[in-house]
Amino acid sequence: MCCSNNKELNILLRKGDNKAYHKIFNLYYSDLYNYAGRIISDKYLLDDTVQDVFVNLYKNRDKIKVDVSLKAYLYKSTYNHCIDIIRHNNIQAKYLDVEVMDFYLSEMMKDPEVITKLKDEDIKVAIDNALNNLPPKCREIFRLKKIDGYSGAEISKKLNISLKTVESQMTIAYSRLRKDLKWLLFIIISI
Repeated sequence: MCCSNNKELNILLRKGDNKAYHKIFNLYYSDLYNYAGRIISDKYLLDDTVQDVFVNLYKNRDKIKVDVSLKAYLYKSTYNHCIDIIRHNNIQAKYLDVEVMDFYLSEMMKDPEVITKLKDEDIKVAIDNALNNLPPKCREIFRLKKIDGYSGAEISKKLNISLKTVESQMTIAYSRLRKDLKWLLFIIISI
């Protein structure tokens, strides 16, 4: 192999030289894998991500214009691919949550008494456990608002805290409860 630097490798790669491609792969694969590992944690996604970067490099080798350096180009491509995967997974998770809720609600529509078939005690235990996992102040504010029926202003006055603090603690409570209870959240809000 006559390539001594990245510029030569890039030129040979653009001409379709497989040896140049393999040298680039061997030079950068493990570094890009470690870099991607700092962005996404799933080992299988890491392998796919870095492999996709190299597949795209090879497929588009004649079109790619590397203005900075080949190394910088590969790192940027890896970063962009990781971000695309994260976005895709976030969108997929949102659709999955919606699908689960739609399925649950459609089952309730088929049999309106399905909710009564759930053991009340199991629901109460799940709710109590989730509430007990909240930070103490957050739990107190949530109970005052949702269980005791206090307004935000009343809680603010009663606990000698700002209304903004009440609102932010309620946001934290909803977020954590949504995470812990998923489809049961609507039951908590109606309590």
